[in-house]
Amino acid sequence: MGLLSDLRTLHRQSEEIRAGYDPVAQAHAGIASMRAAREAMESAVSVVDDTRSVPGCATVLRVAATGLQVGDLPVADVDLLVDVDGRPPFPAQVRTGIPLAGAGQAEPGGLVAVRVVGSSVAVLWGVQPAAGGAFGAS
Repeated sequence: MGLLSDLRTLHRQSEEIRAGYDPVAQAHAGIASMRAAREAMESAVSVVDDTRSVPGCATVLRVAATGLQVGDLPVADVDLLVDVDGRPPFPAQVRTGIPLAGAGQAEPGGLVAVRVVGSSVAVLWGVQPAAGGAFGAS
């Protein structure tokens, strides 16, 4: 009797799982996440290329993996404390791809070079920020 009861329980559990499983919705959510990650990375490139962008330095406060990858780059959400000449330090959160050259900087307490336009921040992984704040022109 125990075997039949266990089989009924497994069947009921599989029906519950199947009822809540929507592979199409999961695929759409995954595509939307990847699109958002790609757009965030393209936005960072536009900040770096913007002639109004200002160089600065930031301290990494937190790095959270997103489970996404764009090309060969793992994508993470990074919380920063940004220091730019002429402005008080301000917090920022960026979604960015982290290249192998910048992996050592992507940890709490790490210093990274940034470029800032308004409230948009782009991290320049693998570039050493100058001591004492903003780094020189690239």
